[in-house]
Amino acid sequence: MQIHTEDRVVLTVMRDRDDYRKVGTMLSFGVWGRWQSLAFSFLVFAMLTSLLAEQIVGAITLGVVGLGALVLFLTGAARALRALPDWAFAPTTFTVSAEGVQMESPAARRAASWASLQYARKLSVAYVFAGPGQTPIALPRRQLTTEDEAALDAVLDRYRDRLGDPSAVFSTTPAAG
Repeated sequence: MQIHTEDRVVLTVMRDRDDYRKVGTMLSFGVWGRWQSLAFSFLVFAMLTSLLAEQIVGAITLGVVGLGALVLFLTGAARALRALPDWAFAPTTFTVSAEGVQMESPAARRAASWASLQYARKLSVAYVFAGPGQTPIALPRRQLTTEDEAALDAVLDRYRDRLGDPSAVFSTTPAAG
């Protein structure tokens, strides 16, 4: 069901594992990516320092720890994707209107008013709506038509001034990534 009006867009999508993987990667990089990058940079710096100080055992140990952490991270994410229940792939309806953003599936219903949202952003893989302390609502773009995206962009532009944070980020220009 796709409904486009001047002040409301209703879109129904069916997610797949690839949607969860791509959106999850984008969202986790935004939250944890900085800390992971900092930790990785520290490991590389410590490895190089150990090598320069001719402490081969320390450099090898740090390399093994870094590689092990990377393998655990990647296998854990893949295992989590394989463990998704059937309801995670059921049709999910997203409504963007004057009240805010609503997501409804057979397993859950979430709604966020514009005032509770800190940002609404169009990423390369999804539209993301989030506020402080909230789990983001992510609408995957993979199944959206050009008409769907144009209607959604128009509604988002219409309600951009209702975002709760005065310094809120709003963008309908896709971010790199």
